Amino acid sequence: MTRRMVIAALLVSAALALCFEDACAQTGGWWNPAFKARRTLKATVPAGVESDELVGVATFMTHGFLAKDGRDVRVISRGREVPSKVLRMGPGDFVTVAFELSVRVDTYSIYYGNPRAKAPKTDWPIHAGVLLEVRRYKGGTFNNLRQAEKAWRKSSAVMGVDFVPNVYLGYNPFGPSHSFMSRYTGWLNVEKAGRYEFATSSSNGSFLLIDGREVVSWPGSHRAISRAKFTKTVSLSAGRHKLEYLHIHTWGEPVAVAAWKPPGARRPVPIPPTAFLPVSHALVQPAQTYHTKVTPDFHFIRADAFLDPNKQTFLHRFAFRDVTTGITRRFYTVQWDFGDGNTSKVWNPTHVYLAPGTYTVTQKIKGPVGTFTTTQRLLVERDWANQASRRHVAPLAKLLPVIRRYDFSKMPVESLAAACEFFDRLDAPDELLKVARRLLFETPNVPGQLLERESDRLAETYLRNRNDPASAVNVYLNAEKKISGDDAKATMLLRAAAVTLVELDEIERAEARYHRVLNVYRKAKPPTRRRALLGLAECAIFAGKPEPALEHLRGADAIPVGKRDVRGDAVRVGHLSRAIEDYIRRKEFDAARELLDAWEWEYPLDRLVGYSTVLRARLHLMREEYRKAVRLLTSLVTVNPKSNYAGEALLVAGDAWAKLGDKEKSRNTYKRVLRDYPESPFVKAAKERLGVK
Repeated sequence: MTRRMVIAALLVSAALALCFEDACAQTGGWWNPAFKARRTLKATVPAGVESDELVGVATFMTHGFLAKDGRDVRVISRGREVPSKVLRMGPGDFVTVAFELSVRVDTYSIYYGNPRAKAPKTDWPIHAGVLLEVRRYKGGTFNNLRQAEKAWRKSSAVMGVDFVPNVYLGYNPFGPSHSFMSRYTGWLNVEKAGRYEFATSSSNGSFLLIDGREVVSWPGSHRAISRAKFTKTVSLSAGRHKLEYLHIHTWGEPVAVAAWKPPGARRPVPIPPTAFLPVSHALVQPAQTYHTKVTPDFHFIRADAFLDPNKQTFLHRFAFRDVTTGITRRFYTVQWDFGDGNTSKVWNPTHVYLAPGTYTVTQKIKGPVGTFTTTQRLLVERDWANQASRRHVAPLAKLLPVIRRYDFSKMPVESLAAACEFFDRLDAPDELLKVARRLLFETPNVPGQLLERESDRLAETYLRNRNDPASAVNVYLNAEKKISGDDAKATMLLRAAAVTLVELDEIERAEARYHRVLNVYRKAKPPTRRRALLGLAECAIFAGKPEPALEHLRGADAIPVGKRDVRGDAVRVGHLSRAIEDYIRRKEFDAARELLDAWEWEYPLDRLVGYSTVLRARLHLMREEYRKAVRLLTSLVTVNPKSNYAGEALLVAGDAWAKLGDKEKSRNTYKRVLRDYPESPFVKAAKERLGVK
């Protein structure tokens, strides 16, 4: 055996000894073997606090051991059970537990994982801190305290329970900030007897009680105000007093403020956290499992990133941190499965969840004494408790290096769609094409609305970033096959036909697809059939066939798509044309195109008049789409040589040929203005371009 092999063997033996030694420490002194898991809590009484009913609170992950109703939680100190109460189960595998704190003890053990355990017989009362419970508002009036209490009892949909510093919140920490009710139960530590003035300000109804008596209220539906308008003074003795604050919020921006003016103060201020008997937040140690050598455990730091500009859709970044005890990591390997098709083999990975949902995170550790696995359920959604904190918002671009490395082959549909949006926002077309093609061409059962949206995104990427209209057409034809319903299928086929005509200049193939919309998808809605007829008219115009073009435009015009005031048509068209000209002048091209589309949609026959065509061609010129401008303008003159805009159309077409560098075609087009339209006001401009008088 070589020297290196001997050293390696000694190191492994040392690691094994450490692991078994730690395993003995974990199982030694186990309070009750029926409880399969435990954690150690470190909690101390805050300095200077004198009270006979102190409270500690701990929030931790239970790796699937806890009973669904939390009845098997036991807090142990020096071998004896300590009064405790489960405040909140979830989200995911989280639990929040309050327990009685002792002045002489700073270390506690919390046990769980006993499916046969019964709930504690006594309901331990909490007499410290400010405990907030939020429920969904299920209706009911709140013009007085009695009605408000009735509305509270009407709802059993608890959104969350936890301690907060004081009654001073502008959002719901447990969910969306609309239609919710809050009950704050706090314990004031009044140091000096005297007369205290209490005040409330709230969005909608609020009711403040001291020691069970209503002191001040602002009932009904209203906005919050910044001044203390609703006040009342009461006499309080020194010592502990119970404060209750019921808030019902139904609309507007949420606000809940309980304020006071102690003796000697000049004005009311929000009751500070220091006025309440404190709660000690425990430091939670890593998990241990009975008779298990190694218990994998982790925690995480999270931050959200806004995926869309309106800040309604989020990506969720989790920085996982391994806290497993009893192992020397250089002798072990770790494997993470994040529950969304992605994995990692680093000890402290960062992962970004692309869609909300409940994910099962698996951490597997393998080493000299075996393989150990733990699973934790994570509810991934907006971080409501930190929605007002900028520290918990991550810049979108910082997530790109993480998401670029993902294996998208096993991702669910919603995550793939979010990845498409993400790569589109960050202008990463290569990644977008890869993910979008997997979603649209390889993933079954994609919802119709999502299929349509992502097909548009992928097709636009092919057109904008790859100049590949053939692939864009293929995207829409694929969507036509996969989407359900005649109208949805016809819509996808219409878009394929439009790209075929405008981008590929394949008139006959586009015409066949428009005809298929009308002949195959007979249950398509009237607007869809109208678009197909407009498409056929466009094919006829590009082919230089005036009779079919006019026939199809009349057919489209005959399909009603809404109320129309014929007497106001001239006014409407005048408004549209002026607005389009203004947008083009200001280089707001997208707005101009949208109004042009609206004009030719509302008034199909105006397509042959010519003014909208000339404006669209000018838009093409501004965007350096010169060939599109030439085709549009020459087609108009071919199908309607008597158009009042024919002379202008030829002049603009000549300008487009000049931009393309074809001087001969440019001059010949200008000459057509002189030859065919000698009365046109654009003759002078044509002569100037030709250099003749």
